[in-house]
Amino acid sequence: MKKNIIYFLICFLPFVLNAQKVKIEGHIELPDKNGWPTTFITLNDTIAKLNKLGLKDDKIINDKDILTYTDSTNYFSINARPGDTLFFRNNIRLYHVEKYAVSDLMKEKNLVIKFRTKPCFLPKECDQKTPSKRYVFVGSKINVTYADTSNYCYEPWDSKYNATYKIEQEFGDHFPDSTITFTAYDHDFSHRFLFEDYNVNVLLFVEERCGELIHKRYKFYPVYKTADGRWATPVETDRSSYDKSENRKGAFNI
Repeated sequence: MKKNIIYFLICFLPFVLNAQKVKIEGHIELPDKNGWPTTFITLNDTIAKLNKLGLKDDKIINDKDILTYTDSTNYFSINARPGDTLFFRNNIRLYHVEKYAVSDLMKEKNLVIKFRTKPCFLPKECDQKTPSKRYVFVGSKINVTYADTSNYCYEPWDSKYNATYKIEQEFGDHFPDSTITFTAYDHDFSHRFLFEDYNVNVLLFVEERCGELIHKRYKFYPVYKTADGRWATPVETDRSSYDKSENRKGAFNI
C-alpha cells in the first residue's frame, strides 16, 4: 500500500498540480569528446525514483514526455509543465547530472544545456612483465569486499576486490606477515571462477607487480587437509578453474 502511494506521488501528482504543458527544446553541449552520443532527459527524475523503489512501468518508460533523448544533432524536445524539473544525463562517470526547473528553461530563447565535468580517476597501468615476488599459499578468508570503482573515468570490464587472507602455509616466496591483503580483478560472468566464493581453505596465487599485490586471475584451488596432515585439492591441478559440482574422488596432493 505504501509503495502504491509513493508511486502515485512520483508519477501522477505533478500532472495534477500543473495542467498546462509547454514544449522545451534545445541542444546539448558536451565539454569534450568523451561523452555518450546520446543524452537522456527525464521528467522529475521519475525513472531513478522508480528504480530505487524496485518498480518498473513500461508505459511510463515509453512515454516521451517522461523519458526522452537527443537525436544525432544533439537536439532534444520534451513537453513539461512549469512546475516540473528536467534531469539531463550523459556519461555519469565524466559529467554531473544537470538539473533545471522548467520555469527557468522557459525563459531561454536558444536553449543550450552544458554539462559540467566530474573529477575522475585513471587507474595506473603496470608494464612490469615479470613479477617481483610470487606468493603461492593456502589461505583462509578473513574478508573479501568489492572495491569502489565509481570514481573511475571508465566502466571497468572486471569487478575489483579487496581481499585479506590468513596464510596457513606457503609454497612460493615468503610473505613477511601471517595475513596478506591483495587486489583481485574478476569478471562476474560465472561464479565458478571466483575464488572468494569459497569459505574453505584455498590455494591462491598472488604476484607483486609495480609495488601492488595482485591475485593471478582465475588461478585458485580449494583445498582440504588429509588425515595425515597434508593439503589436497579435489580437482586436477592442470585445470584453470574449479567447478563446485566436482567431488573429492581422486584428490591430488599438493
